[in-house]
Amino acid sequence: MAIYGLSDLHIAKAIDKPMDVFGSSWDHYMERIEENWRAVIKPEDTVLVPGDVSWATYLSEVDKDFDFINSLPGAKLISRGNHDYWWTTLRKLENHMISKGFTTVSFLQNKAVQVEDAVISATRGWILPNDSEFTSEDKKIFERELARLDLCIADMKRIDPEHAHKWILMMHYPPIIKTYLKNEFVTKITEASIDLCVYGHLHGLGQRLIVEDTIVNTEFKCIAADYLKFMPVRLN
Repeated sequence: MAIYGLSDLHIAKAIDKPMDVFGSSWDHYMERIEENWRAVIKPEDTVLVPGDVSWATYLSEVDKDFDFINSLPGAKLISRGNHDYWWTTLRKLENHMISKGFTTVSFLQNKAVQVEDAVISATRGWILPNDSEFTSEDKKIFERELARLDLCIADMKRIDPEHAHKWILMMHYPPIIKTYLKNEFVTKITEASIDLCVYGHLHGLGQRLIVEDTIVNTEFKCIAADYLKFMPVRLN
């Protein structure tokens, strides 16, 4: 039983908005996701998907996308991205998945769960203060996401460490980029001794900002689908 990660699936079976328009690296990406996923993921595995899962706008539109995701092997643990406009409350999301029989899909937000010997939590994050378009409104959201990260860490701590040997944090936005290595996200994550922080969001030229390194005792790793050439990566 293994834990894998693959972010930014951008499934577009319900809404005609495929990612192919963003360059040849996205050609036939949904077919590649399925082929690679089935090649490595076993039914007993878990796949972490930190955001930008479906291009649907409303929850009522997600069924074709989640029917596809549900059909893939393994359990999927999903958190929110900036393009997941269909995201409502966890209760509504869970009830909708149950009503449609999408039994391999679950959602995580500002809480922690145990998967095998790992404690996993998730929050969305936000753009970092060094962004040229960072506004006073972004500052409010940034600070709110810092508070949500505190909730994640507090909930991770409640799980008995005797049975959980690795802490994994899922974020959609990168908490660290090459032009902004020191910030409050990094401080909180490293001070909490989180073992692994996975993130997505960065595509195309944005991937030149990716940081994959161990800072203090925390490993930071980008798992955006196009960065990984649509191949799920093992995390444990």
